[in-house]
Amino acid sequence: MTIETLNATLFPAFLFIVFFSTACCFFYTPTETNRNHQSTVFTASSESKTITAKSEISCPSSSSSTVENPETLAQKPPALEPNRLIPEAITINTQLINLRQARKIASAIKKANPSLGIPQRVNGSNASVEWLRIQIKNRLEQASELVTPIILELAPAASAL
Repeated sequence: MTIETLNATLFPAFLFIVFFSTACCFFYTPTETNRNHQSTVFTASSESKTITAKSEISCPSSSSSTVENPETLAQKPPALEPNRLIPEAITINTQLINLRQARKIASAIKKANPSLGIPQRVNGSNASVEWLRIQIKNRLEQASELVTPIILELAPAASAL
């Protein structure tokens, strides 16, 4: 057998398989069956009431919209308010922030709110740690509810209760 013979017999079969597989992928529409893969029930009890939340992982179809039951909405635990997570008695000493932490804080502030971003390069050179500390302190005064959790996470030594 020569290479031309192999090409003449095997290449059309290969092309048919490739085209048939591609066509099947494009024309396949899944049927509406039970698509729930996993169902988990969590129960949490407190002194006065018991909250049960059911978590289902499912594959929603593209044609139907997801609608939640009023029962599941009532069963969801209430979200914590951000003000409760950060006590008002926290003081931040920016002098305890080193250069690496200051750069991480500057990046995180810029990701959280681009309008409050702190540039890490000034006049074509890297910003000094003192300049970054001053800018962090300035952003802390401008938007303390945004900046305080970032500093607490990235520079825990700089905070004092």
